[in-house]
Amino acid sequence: MNPLIKTGLESLLKIKIDENQNSNLISYKDYSSIIHGVNHEHNQINLKNEDNLNSKMLIGPDNITFFIRHLSGRTYEMKSNFKCLISEIKNLFFKNFENSIKPSEMVLNYNGHKLENNKQLCDYNIRDHSTLTLYFENSTYSIDKNTFDPSFDYDFTSVVDKANAFVRGGHYYQRPCGSFRFALKVLGRFNEPMEEWLGQTGKEGGSEWAVSYHSSLNEENCLTTPSFEVAKKNAFTFTYNGLNYYLLFQNRINPSTFKREVIKNDEYWKSPNSSSQHIRPYSICIGRV
Repeated sequence: MNPLIKTGLESLLKIKIDENQNSNLISYKDYSSIIHGVNHEHNQINLKNEDNLNSKMLIGPDNITFFIRHLSGRTYEMKSNFKCLISEIKNLFFKNFENSIKPSEMVLNYNGHKLENNKQLCDYNIRDHSTLTLYFENSTYSIDKNTFDPSFDYDFTSVVDKANAFVRGGHYYQRPCGSFRFALKVLGRFNEPMEEWLGQTGKEGGSEWAVSYHSSLNEENCLTTPSFEVAKKNAFTFTYNGLNYYLLFQNRINPSTFKREVIKNDEYWKSPNSSSQHIRPYSICIGRV
């Protein structure tokens, strides 16, 4: 595995990555849920001891249903008041699902953020059908060999494009110049044999999706940006060999479902939610800060 992206992912997830495929595997689904809060084809598991849960966390107008996906691959359904503390969520998970895992050992991640025990679900804009990712800080994991597709990697580190030189899905495409793009393996992942969503014709009104970067979730929608420069301002940063780098995700976004929004003079695209019907991460871009 490329040492640069290995270091970046270790820094982002606060874990150690091993090449051994017998370790706990991180897959494409994990990247989707960690960065975007996307829930992919979960296996619904009901609560074992629902009657033992504190009723104030299950009853009321502010109650939500959400999912916790363990990096081992299992996904659990939970119900709670959206004002519930993260520490209480960990205790509920311990009592009802995995009593071999101490709450103090749990790390919950959502939308690229490690969730702090003294914060509430609503502090992170966690909503109905959101997916949190569970793992153990400083534990060792490996990357599923089917996660990346090196044949589509591209070196943009010395590339300088003219403005509005490229179009995808009827919208201008700002390529990630100055970065190295590590391709995620997406061909055949979404049961679309023609893979037209990955097209490069630039035509508007067809099945080709536009390109955006990273994401941020607000109370109602998912925000991405077509501007690589804007994305870099909000990107995760890490240090490798004494140099600082940014790491961000590049997506294809459904042009028929997003709305343009300007926030502090920067352009963003607002999607109804972060499911794969609207947004699909397809590469990770890393470059010098």
